[in-house]
Amino acid sequence: MFLAPRHPFAQLYWHWFFLAQASPFPEDVIAASPAAFARKTLVAQEVYDEVAYRAYAAQFEDRATVHAMCEDYRAAAKEDMEEQMADEEAGRKIQCPLRVLWGKEGVVEKLFDARAEWRKVCVERALDEEGSFAVKGGHFIPEERPVDVVMSVLDFFR
Repeated sequence: MFLAPRHPFAQLYWHWFFLAQASPFPEDVIAASPAAFARKTLVAQEVYDEVAYRAYAAQFEDRATVHAMCEDYRAAAKEDMEEQMADEEAGRKIQCPLRVLWGKEGVVEKLFDARAEWRKVCVERALDEEGSFAVKGGHFIPEERPVDVVMSVLDFFR
């Protein structure tokens, strides 16, 4: 998704590109207004109860946590992407069983064919076609539909 973002995706997932910028730029911007960053990135605030929202938002006030978060996005944009491209060039694909869940009202459902995207990187029959599905909800499906997520995981590992 980093390699060929379409405009709607880049617009909605702007934080992927922002957080991957060289340190300390994103860290400094977030430190200037952690509450504003929380409001912007935790856009589906209604899916959290007040205690959970405050717990998530508080993480943006801790410089070390923000730096670690940025490092994760930096790795995704560089090392992870380089490894994925090398795997694709070498014909390496995921061989273990895989189940994928995504939000029915989320960006992935609107802009991508999730199963088709995963089929590209899995050997035949690795993807659990029937068990991989769009869960009612948006981006934060564990918070929005915890029972659906847990039931799907338990079913997958039986």
